[in-house]
Amino acid sequence: MMAFDELRSEARRIGGASEKEQIEKLKPTIYEVDRAVAGILGLSEDVVKLLENRVDILVERRVAGAKEEKREHVRGEAEVKIKPPRRTRVKREAERAGRSLFEFT
Repeated sequence: MMAFDELRSEARRIGGASEKEQIEKLKPTIYEVDRAVAGILGLSEDVVKLLENRVDILVERRVAGAKEEKREHVRGEAEVKIKPPRRTRVKREAERAGRSLFEFT
C-alpha cells in the first residue's frame, strides 16, 4: 500500500516518531493509513474515529513514558540490569574424552 510507504518516508524525513511533535506531524498520514485499512475491512467512519481517539490516548501515554525514561537515563538513575555469567559444569578429563576406539580392538 502506498499509504504505508508514505508513512515510513515521512517518519524518516522528520527523524522518527518518538516525540509528540513528530507524531503530530505524522497524524494525517497515520489517519490515511487507518482509513485505507478500514476500507479494506469494511469498517464505518464512526468506528475509525473511535479507534483513532483510543490510539491518540495510547500515543500520549507512550510519549510520556518515553520522556520519563530518558530523564532517568540523563540523570543516571536508571537501574542497570547486569546478569551474572552463567556457570558451566567443569567435566572431568575422563568424561570429556569418552571412550577410545582402541578399546574395541
